[in-house]
Amino acid sequence: MKKSLLALSAIALSFAPANAALVISQGAIGVIDSNDTVICDGVTDCNGALTGNFINFFSSIPGQAAALPGNNTSQIAVRGSDLSAILAVDSLVSSFSFDWGSVDTYNSINIFTSTGNFTVNGSDLPPANGNQNSFGTNFRFTAQFDAPTFLEDIEFVSTRNSFEFDNVSIAAVPEPATWAFMIFGFGAIGGALRSNGRRQRKANLKVSYA
Repeated sequence: MKKSLLALSAIALSFAPANAALVISQGAIGVIDSNDTVICDGVTDCNGALTGNFINFFSSIPGQAAALPGNNTSQIAVRGSDLSAILAVDSLVSSFSFDWGSVDTYNSINIFTSTGNFTVNGSDLPPANGNQNSFGTNFRFTAQFDAPTFLEDIEFVSTRNSFEFDNVSIAAVPEPATWAFMIFGFGAIGGALRSNGRRQRKANLKVSYA
């Protein structure tokens, strides 16, 4: 088990658009940083922040969703017939994390920020073979920005059964008074973009790997 965890923590990808950088890392499932704030713990629709198509479940549902290892609380699954669920964050953050279960190549995440968008595919995180018990496919996913970033939405996408996740958390950035107008502006831009439809959003930024 120790060897598996060491191998898991060694996997890291760097996403580097022109004016920002996003570093993806993997850790032990269920381990939430004490400084993080959980904003979606798998209960119903996360106080209205989670929209789209998804199911809440407590234990594995054959053919539909596999429970995250060691987790018997409410979890979320986006099935192939559901296509995607969108979590509205609208906060200035340094990072966000969530528990990702039985990662498959047909799972993906779209990360929408005020300065551009990122896409992370399950195939970027090998082995991505859907194993329901392996530490290699069940982990704590963390996206770390290189500077405070206004995170608008996280979209969880799956073209087959399923994308299982739980305990989405953010590391919020303190908001000094000097940032107040900037943050207000980001929020207004995010709201306008959403009102015009997701397909009208700015194009994805180029992704590169370190």
